[in-house]
Amino acid sequence: MAAKATIHKALINIANMDENYYEDHNLTLAQHPSENNLRLMVRLIAFILNANDTLIFCKGISQDDEPDLWQKSLSGDIEMWIDFASVNLLPKVSCFD
Repeated sequence: MAAKATIHKALINIANMDENYYEDHNLTLAQHPSENNLRLMVRLIAFILNANDTLIFCKGISQDDEPDLWQKSLSGDIEMWIDFASVNLLPKVSCFD
């Protein structure tokens, strides 16, 4: 039987005066069985650094065609795609206008 994901909850309060963004985020993060704690924390930090109302966590490591985080417009167009290589944790960020 396959190992199940570990669920983590986080309540994040973001006060970004540079971007004039002040919001509380009640997050639920799923840690894939092959994902270590460092990678989970990197995903959380990436969310904090890019936080806005439309940024969401995706399936990431368990799905090849989805990033770790993405931001979509109201029309469904992808505005930001954040993906981490599984080995070196260097982000691959793509912004679409």
